Amino acid sequence: MDSSIDYKQIGERVKQFRKQAHLTQIALAREMHYTPAYLSQIECGKAHASLDMLTICCEQLHHDLSELFSESGIPPTFELPDTMLALLRKLDYSDRLSVYVMMEEYLKMNDPGKLKT
Repeated sequence: MDSSIDYKQIGERVKQFRKQAHLTQIALAREMHYTPAYLSQIECGKAHASLDMLTICCEQLHHDLSELFSESGIPPTFELPDTMLALLRKLDYSDRLSVYVMMEEYLKMNDPGKLKT
């Protein structure tokens, strides 16, 4: 795992968004089809959530995924138009991962300076 990702801060943002939505851990976990215990571990930074789980969480809380990372030292690289985001949300996890890998390869070929390793 990338040590530059602050999972505790991401968890705190999840908790903040959940509370802003006036949801309990039980209610949000049920909507996401995860256990409340797992959501609690994510919020405390004790478990490292997958990108898929965080995407589902943000969709349920009506926040953009980049908002979780913007406060944890991982700035969003660009904003996606709503139509592009809608298309990406329709993809399953493996397809999203494929798109990510293709984008990463594209950036490596066209502008290696845009990628931070």
